[in-house]
Amino acid sequence: MKILWLKDSLCSKQALTGGKAANLSLLAKNYPIPPGFCITTAAFEAAQTAGLDLDHLSLTRDDFPQDLYDQIAGAYQKLDETCGTNPLRVAVRSSAADEDGDQASFAGQHETYLNVLGIEALAVSILRCWASAFSEQAMAYRRSQGYQMERIHIGVLVQQMVPADVSLVLFSANPLNHNPNQMVINASWGLGESVVSGSVTPDVYVLDKSSRLDKSSTTILEKTISHKTEMTIQTDQGTQSVKVPRMLQQRACLDDDQVKQVAELGKALETEMGWPVDIECAFYSNQLYLLQCRPITTLGKKGILS
Repeated sequence: MKILWLKDSLCSKQALTGGKAANLSLLAKNYPIPPGFCITTAAFEAAQTAGLDLDHLSLTRDDFPQDLYDQIAGAYQKLDETCGTNPLRVAVRSSAADEDGDQASFAGQHETYLNVLGIEALAVSILRCWASAFSEQAMAYRRSQGYQMERIHIGVLVQQMVPADVSLVLFSANPLNHNPNQMVINASWGLGESVVSGSVTPDVYVLDKSSRLDKSSTTILEKTISHKTEMTIQTDQGTQSVKVPRMLQQRACLDDDQVKQVAELGKALETEMGWPVDIECAFYSNQLYLLQCRPITTLGKKGILS
């Protein structure tokens, strides 16, 4: 099985699609997740068997066995028809079989490519995601965590691109003080690259998870609105860092209703997954989208707070 759609039952098998795709697949039927498909770990192994040489990539369709390239092109066309956008832009994310687990997230170790347009660009992005699993940085991280160094299994997740107005990360338990009754939201304007990379100082909300999240309750324990000068946006050439408009630089990214939506999503996902979650989300045209869900790995073994 070389390509699986997020709502396919087999897509939730981590060995087939990697941690990132498997977690989203488990949630895709009931949560606001952009549609997409996964190039499986089996497809990567088949490409290697057919002669894929990650040390000497041409970064063209010639790197792919023809049947795999044709399947990827067919899936991209089907996703285009499903989304009804013109043109279809996608996010392409590495999804290794041993990432986003309860002990190591591999956050930032493997590549992600945003705002990818067209099958040729998609093919190149997939190749780069595969190669990133064998980068010096990723291999050093893998070694430090005690993971196997041979037979690395990596999938690639392809999803409709969300041109976020606001991007955010939520921790359903406070990763700084290990308080299980607090949630933390980091939010900033534009695409999530800026928040995840730490290139901007985001707005920070600390919430009381044990109380009702309505306007009359005092659920926000702390709110820090930062001076936000940079954001990442979608352009015809990919993504670009630009200045935040002056009127938005000191304005809160999230209003009270949006904070409530995000908090309720975090609580629901923690209950569904059975562990404290680290999630990435985006608001676009006032719609909340879930982009990633993984365990918080800084809380101790199997997410148990110490």
